[in-house]
Amino acid sequence: MLYYKALSYVGKKEDALDVIQETSCKAFLSIGKLRNPKYFSTWLFRILIHECYRLIKNRNRHSL
Repeated sequence: MLYYKALSYVGKKEDALDVIQETSCKAFLSIGKLRNPKYFSTWLFRILIHECYRLIKNRNRHSL
């Protein structure tokens, strides 16, 4: 599910995999900040979407 969501945002397989790797790392490092385990999936997808936006923003900066 993470892969398809990332792919829908970034458009390239390699970028989607990079975003998932960053998401996994950030989630692992900040799991202690998760207040309610019931919302783990929502929390993880929010991290994923923020990483997608970060990658798109950086890609746009480098293309200028």
